[in-house]
Amino acid sequence: MLHSDLEILHETRGRIRVRLPEGLSDPGTAGLFLCGHREVRGFRYNPVLRTAVIWYETIGREELLARIAAVYARQNGMRYIHLKDRGKRQAARITPSGQAALAAILVNTAAQVFLPASPVAAVTKWCAVGTTAGAVIEHGYHELAQRGAFDPEVMSIMYLINAMGKGQTAYATPLVWLITFGRHLFRPRDKGVMLKVEDAGADRDGNETTLVRVLRDTDRKGRAAFLGEFLGRYLQAYPQMPFPAGRQFVVQG
Repeated sequence: MLHSDLEILHETRGRIRVRLPEGLSDPGTAGLFLCGHREVRGFRYNPVLRTAVIWYETIGREELLARIAAVYARQNGMRYIHLKDRGKRQAARITPSGQAALAAILVNTAAQVFLPASPVAAVTKWCAVGTTAGAVIEHGYHELAQRGAFDPEVMSIMYLINAMGKGQTAYATPLVWLITFGRHLFRPRDKGVMLKVEDAGADRDGNETTLVRVLRDTDRKGRAAFLGEFLGRYLQAYPQMPFPAGRQFVVQG
């Protein structure tokens, strides 16, 4: 097999859970390989779900992922590992409160068109304003909790508050929603990072050495992997990625 995925399902400080679609033929050896590093504290593999949980301390995240890719590729005879991060894709989704706010805005728009100056239009207007304000605040809170800061787009709620004072919420409410959540409608496809895993032979002490090299972003198999290697070797044309382009990790064990 030439290529397979390695997907990060969940990650917290000192703990990472990954999915290995092809599974591990020898989980015990994989655990010994990973835990042989003094900074990796534990390893648990679920053969039914084909997921693995790794506990670690001060080892760098990139080096840890390189070691996981190395043992995964070794046990399945693969040369390329497509690393994906499900958590980043989930972070880009519109929250349920944002979806509720959009529904309220659409209902209010319909009421304003077909039932203007009616109690229904007035009620739906304030429902749209309230749900939109709540969705923006929740969005900012989650970003603050996850990253320690929120995007400037969250400040659009100040525009909504100002519009409420002037009675101009008909246009302000959908505009604020679009400013806050619009970019999530057009988020780029998650391409991940392609890693090339090569056997580098044995070192002076007789330990097997594996070289894990970072190629360009791609979500295509086979041909795209070779194209990425060509670009990296001859053109050095890489986009910015979580991994430094062209970086190599030497994995021993």
